[in-house]
Amino acid sequence: RQSKVQAEVVARARAMSARTHASGLAELRAMLDSPATRQFLRELDDGSHLAEVPTDALLDAVRRELEVAELVHNFGEEKEGNCGKDVTLGSGEGAPYFYNQWELQVLGFVPVDAKNNPFPEFAETTYFGFPPFKNASKPDWTTSADRVVYGAVNMFRSSAGNPQCGPVAAVFARGAIKDDAVVAPMDTGMYVGECEHGQTGANTTYNCSAWQGAGGVLGVPSQMDALLVHWVKFFNATRAVAGEEYALLNLARVLTRLLSRETYRGAAAPSSPSPPVVSSRPVNLTFQESTLGYLEMNPAVTLALPSSVKMMIAAFDVWFGTENGEALQAWCQENGWPLAWAHVPLSSTLRCDPDPKVPCDWPPARYNYEGVSPANVRLLDPVVLEGVPAGHNVTGEDDFQHAKDLFLKTWKTVRSTVPEDVEPLKARRPLLDPVWQSPDFGGLLASSSLAVEPLFAGACANVDCVGVRLLDSACVC
Repeated sequence: RQSKVQAEVVARARAMSARTHASGLAELRAMLDSPATRQFLRELDDGSHLAEVPTDALLDAVRRELEVAELVHNFGEEKEGNCGKDVTLGSGEGAPYFYNQWELQVLGFVPVDAKNNPFPEFAETTYFGFPPFKNASKPDWTTSADRVVYGAVNMFRSSAGNPQCGPVAAVFARGAIKDDAVVAPMDTGMYVGECEHGQTGANTTYNCSAWQGAGGVLGVPSQMDALLVHWVKFFNATRAVAGEEYALLNLARVLTRLLSRETYRGAAAPSSPSPPVVSSRPVNLTFQESTLGYLEMNPAVTLALPSSVKMMIAAFDVWFGTENGEALQAWCQENGWPLAWAHVPLSSTLRCDPDPKVPCDWPPARYNYEGVSPANVRLLDPVVLEGVPAGHNVTGEDDFQHAKDLFLKTWKTVRSTVPEDVEPLKARRPLLDPVWQSPDFGGLLASSSLAVEPLFAGACANVDCVGVRLLDSACVC
């Protein structure tokens, strides 16, 4: 279902894209042709040899990968999160569709978000063209229902989606959205906060002149490839290592993570005598890539539940072995959604209150241009798999029962020994890191039929499959 206002907003974005897509694609082609880009691809090479791929073939591969890339919406932060008050288990269970953040406020699931509301209100009216609220501090239902649900195109194929916005990621079914979404080249709320108050672009982290939000370039899902030009120019912290060619380094990093089939590969089979390891040369994500490494794609259509969500991903470090984790397992089983667990190391996350008076918990500056985490292990939850249709081609594998027993044993150990602290970022993660990295748990399960990578172009006939098994490239659908 799509409202008249939503249809008009998408039509506006489509018209803007039609005017700018060809020129943006030409600029992207020129960047791909650059000798500097090719050299960066060689330096980053993980065995995929992308530096040798002709430009037209790279462009086609980018387009095809973005067509099937995961669209994630992270949530589950009980307190004030980086991305505003959002869905929780309480508001999600039993909902007829995936509520946007305005609707959650009107329905009383969360308090009116006075600190964060100015950011989406500015972006949605100024950039996207939505009619404004009469008073954003008292949102009304009619205006709220016309607004979008925010989404992030997981172009770096990060195992946890967009964890800065919460410990759980809903992966939306692209088939339920089709081309009915508005796409911006970066997080618009962040752009409002960083670039709409007289900043000139001299900031060492952001180049605000790379995109003009008001009257700037927007896209729709079928034409978002050209928006990469703006993303790679905007995040300029890599200037510290690449100088004025920083955008080309950013582009090479996006290409390697988006196009390479090596990032999640290398897991040894359970019967192999060799130690199970993930790919030895993945491109580790920087702090900025872990937190803001996405094109913002916002569905302007009702996301009916459960059909508009194809799976959930949860942060192992935050919810594994907890009451919230058990509630999430139950919710997923009730709705037929597979659940996966991913590791989110502390150094790749962010705590930042929308109140400018509250200092952000920034990591060391070098993390903006040095790789922090491979973010390349994703494990399906065997408990949930046994209760959902997508588990049929995993639960019958020879190693499934052993993997499930190990999973349950580890869950029980964590449940009884690791406190469910109110500050999971600081208290739980140092305790969970060794568990994830241990040969018995992380190592063995990364070699099992539970280990999957995000969907990639050509892997499965159905774009709404939830992943590809590492052991045999079978689709989990």
